[in-house]
Amino acid sequence: GHLTSLQTLTYFVVGNNSGCSSIGELRHLKLQGQLQLCHLQNVTEADVSMSSHGEGKDLTQLSFGWKDDHNEVIDLHEKVLDAFTPNSRLKILSVDSYRSSNFPTWVTNPTMMQDLIKLQLVSCTMCESLPQLWQLPSLEILHLEGLQSLQYLCSGVDNSTSSTFPKLRELILVDLKSLNGWWEVKGGPGQKLVFPLLEILSIDSCSNLENFPDAVIFGESSQFLDNKGNSPFPALKNLKLHNLKSLKAWGTQERYQPIFPQLENANIMECPELATLPE
Repeated sequence: GHLTSLQTLTYFVVGNNSGCSSIGELRHLKLQGQLQLCHLQNVTEADVSMSSHGEGKDLTQLSFGWKDDHNEVIDLHEKVLDAFTPNSRLKILSVDSYRSSNFPTWVTNPTMMQDLIKLQLVSCTMCESLPQLWQLPSLEILHLEGLQSLQYLCSGVDNSTSSTFPKLRELILVDLKSLNGWWEVKGGPGQKLVFPLLEILSIDSCSNLENFPDAVIFGESSQFLDNKGNSPFPALKNLKLHNLKSLKAWGTQERYQPIFPQLENANIMECPELATLPE
């Protein structure tokens, strides 16, 4: 029978034929809390063409996962995310093996994401740029892994930006082969990154990354940098750098040496171009 009153469903596997489960079954459920969707490569055009699956749901955690399938329709990836536009504000979002170069509107809308605490993007190989994550007021944990096409952590520069990553405490960057820098500057000097509360930074196998961001005191962020030098990482306690073949400098300006005033642990391995340790 149809479980139309079901409110808790933490794990849903999409079947690969008409007799199996499809996401269409979730359309009328008033689900709450956590929902993890797996094997989304089995979703059909008919499944996503129905009305929004996010309507009537009070979800705080959403997880989307695809498996490699050479026969799947890549165009459906963005439509699947779009179909689950949440009507509540998410706290945790995880996306694995997403194959579109674009994210749907709700993911790129800071208002929809203003309560987001944790974001994890894994193996989204066509993703060339990210939403404006530095503007999210509640984001504490950011984990990016296997985004082979991503060139910059932040792009689409907005010169009105007054602070960046105001609550971020943990940043994990793994296997980002095309990552060239932290901030893409489009015309004019743009802004520079400050991570005022970041305590944990782990970067592994980002072979194109050559340097760390320079700091600049601007807007609201200046209060975090008082008496802590001019560091983009004034609160950093744990630093892990592994297999960064191009990393040469702690800042983009040769004269600039960033200071980690709160650093307690540093684990640096396989960074052959790095001549000095952080001060």
